[in-house]
Amino acid sequence: KHISLRQQLTGDELKGECLLPSFQLEQLSTESWKLGRVGLMSRLHTDTLLSVLSCMQRHISDAQGIDLSAVPRTSGSPAEGKKWRALSVERIGRATEAAQTILAISGGSGLGPAMVVEEILETVLEHARFHLVTNIYSEMDPSYRYTPQEQEEEVPSEFVIHVGGRVSKQKTAKAKKGFSFNRWDLTLLYFKLAELLESMSVLAKSCVLTDTLVLQLSSLALKPFFVENNSTLQLSALKLARNIFSKYPKHRPLMLEEIFQSLAKLPSSKRTLRTYHLGTHAESGEESQGKSIQMVTALVMQLLQSIAVVSREKSHLE
Repeated sequence: KHISLRQQLTGDELKGECLLPSFQLEQLSTESWKLGRVGLMSRLHTDTLLSVLSCMQRHISDAQGIDLSAVPRTSGSPAEGKKWRALSVERIGRATEAAQTILAISGGSGLGPAMVVEEILETVLEHARFHLVTNIYSEMDPSYRYTPQEQEEEVPSEFVIHVGGRVSKQKTAKAKKGFSFNRWDLTLLYFKLAELLESMSVLAKSCVLTDTLVLQLSSLALKPFFVENNSTLQLSALKLARNIFSKYPKHRPLMLEEIFQSLAKLPSSKRTLRTYHLGTHAESGEESQGKSIQMVTALVMQLLQSIAVVSREKSHLE
């Protein structure tokens, strides 16, 4: 009902007061994925779904170009700066939920090419790319900081949340092991974008995409592996990278080339920092304590394993 009312507005962009609130967009994306999983999305009229896609695209445009580190000069006091930041994070989160709805309709509906609108999907990919690079990677890895960052604000200890999923009650700016956001709003945004990458893996697996979209998706999938302190996002990106690598053969050399070029661009002192810790051995059950391999090695192995085919036919010797 709300979407039908919004679509009656004219103009290319919706005004802020006409946009759906975050909680309604979150409900919409959740229900959209549910409808796709049970196969009921196909019962909706195609024109209705295309109108929803168009409406969600306008919600994404509302968060275009927001840099959380660049507080406007019009914010005279720290309180006004915090208010602007809170509103900006809400706008980005709202746009991310709208992007989830687009991916649910495009990749989870089972309606085929009719729901794969390249222009709208490019808006989703650009939204994810910009906010990952500008607002997330810059907080994790100093090499992504193009401008001096503002001093981190003090937050209650219960809001110091580790990216790995653990909650620390100690008042520490950064943990000795791993990275932790010292702002609860960035933590929430981090996990929303990680979920968005995981939803993109469904799109890449279920739909036949153009080369332009596949190139953008592969770039999004590989970038997190060259950013420090980024385990949760890497796990979501790995699913996306495997789906692309296994489904689009002609993009495999391009992905491998991008991996090795990105590795070559890293300073020699940082190439050994990105390691993949080995877990329990599948057969013996023994833990590989202290053993690790290079992150790039683990990534390439995962990609190659995604296209391996094990023959079930018995050999003549057997």
